[in-house]
Amino acid sequence: MSLHTPIVSVCIPVFNCEAFIESAITSVLQQTFQNFELIIIDDQSTDHVYDVIRRLADSVNDDRLKVFRNDKNLGPEANWNFCLSKAKGRFIKVMGGDDILYPDCLELQVRILSNPQYEDIAFVSGWRDIIDPRGNVLMRNRGMKNRRIIQGDGRLRRDDAFRMILRSGTNPIGEPVAVLFRSDLVQKTGVFSGRDIPYLIDLDQWCRFLQSGHLYVLAQTICAFRVSNTSWSYKLGNAQFHQVRRFFLQLHREHQMHALFDLTLGICMAFVLCRMRGWLYFFFRLREYYQNKQQKTPSCIK
Repeated sequence: MSLHTPIVSVCIPVFNCEAFIESAITSVLQQTFQNFELIIIDDQSTDHVYDVIRRLADSVNDDRLKVFRNDKNLGPEANWNFCLSKAKGRFIKVMGGDDILYPDCLELQVRILSNPQYEDIAFVSGWRDIIDPRGNVLMRNRGMKNRRIIQGDGRLRRDDAFRMILRSGTNPIGEPVAVLFRSDLVQKTGVFSGRDIPYLIDLDQWCRFLQSGHLYVLAQTICAFRVSNTSWSYKLGNAQFHQVRRFFLQLHREHQMHALFDLTLGICMAFVLCRMRGWLYFFFRLREYYQNKQQKTPSCIK
């Protein structure tokens, strides 16, 4: 199947996802919305993920699937941005090699961005499930929620979105797998940049997108984000709170319309959530240890 000019570019930057990549790719190919290209770039993985990708690409024989391999390891941030440079679609989604799109994810998000009624919407997100390496759901329906969103009016003007972000103490919009954005935003706001806040690289990007338009939040669960004991956010550990605090202080300085109360609440929430996340990671690692005694479980670095 060939589509000359895709509406959507789905980008999967890959590193060591041998156990999960087939599920990720299949979840894209089985979307109800089919006008897309799927760009996969392996960042010199040390496992056999590239062989799995090539074998799957040969078996499906679908030229929407475009597979590349870097000459050297670029690291997560640079590989994400290399994927963006390959994208030709009007809209772009970046997802991890171990994440999953639910069947109507693209259809629901494209419906918003392609509607003239929402020309001022820069990007659209949706709720997601958090899953473990075996696909078990750890948390359901995670995402931005208020009465307006739940009642089906998902439009959030930038000021309201910034306030919800600041008060949340975390990234309520979601990981890249939960977001679809207009491709021209990359030229306007720049590519992903972790700078000194790698834990918030995606939230930093969403906040820059909000400078060019508003956000729409679907009150539906459209994807699954997988966590493992070698994922990027897991490795950052205790650095997370300090990065969140620094980022939120900067956000408050740049958007003075937000009260000091919002900043204080956000930093307190960030502290609590980082401690809770630390305990969650501890119990996650403990469970993985006992499970791996019975059977080795591969992991994926995003």
